[in-house]
Amino acid sequence: MAEHVDLAKRIGILCLFAHYDLPTIIRYLQAGFTGFITPQATVAELATALLATSRKEIVLPPALASQALAALARGIQTVPDPDELTERELEVLALLAQGLTNKAIAQSLFLSVRTIETHLRSIYGKLAVASRTEAVLWAVRHGLGSD
Repeated sequence: MAEHVDLAKRIGILCLFAHYDLPTIIRYLQAGFTGFITPQATVAELATALLATSRKEIVLPPALASQALAALARGIQTVPDPDELTERELEVLALLAQGLTNKAIAQSLFLSVRTIETHLRSIYGKLAVASRTEAVLWAVRHGLGSD
């Protein structure tokens, strides 16, 4: 596996596993591999997995995905706390929840678009979300952006 780690970090790699277990898959994920299928995969599943892997999306067989999510859920100890966000991040998040673009947020706060992008990355990390949509949903649930 070690010789493929550098390659895996640059491109998506789809692994074929006849037998797999969660600890093995986690080791491969940590090494940068992104796709895992079984020999029972259909041609359509293989095609979908190849496309997703090329975009570095994680692909898991359904049974393994269920195990992984259950393990992740058991390991989650805390819920993101709005107090972890800075005042500026809360402002950015509130404007985001109002539907503003990065450019409009930047103009509203007299900041550069790059600075807004940096704030958004920080917000995503602190809230443990992966997208703008997830951040907006979090903001709406917590009463931000309703002004």
